[in-house]
Amino acid sequence: MKLIYAALFALSAATAAQAAFPTLYLKPVCTQQLHSPTNITTANDGSGRMFVCDQMGKVFIFQGGMLLPTPFIDLSSTGLGRVIAVNTGYSERGLLGMAFHPGYANSSSPGYRRFYVYYSAPASTPTVNASTPQDNVSV
Repeated sequence: MKLIYAALFALSAATAAQAAFPTLYLKPVCTQQLHSPTNITTANDGSGRMFVCDQMGKVFIFQGGMLLPTPFIDLSSTGLGRVIAVNTGYSERGLLGMAFHPGYANSSSPGYRRFYVYYSAPASTPTVNASTPQDNVSV
């Protein structure tokens, strides 16, 4: 399990020089709830929500200092079944990224409520060649 850390800035009032260069520290804000977070983004819609991609195929919402239990979208093999099953060890497959259209929050934009995901899906015709096996495709 991975931890998600929030970068928080602490300004020291001791000297003006210290105030110019804030101290950066990490604080755990989400523990033991994700397998492997691959991306954190925002919809830039004024809601303050952050969207966290988990490699296993789910996108969770981090809001108000906590990870909401219901996924924003579930592309895992138990959800919509789009993301190839990922083992619990090292793997470069799964849900790898997400981005929101710049017009996501603008109802007059062609990108209203549109977002994009990048993931590994099962190949429709897997190859069994031992030197170059392919059992997934990028979507």
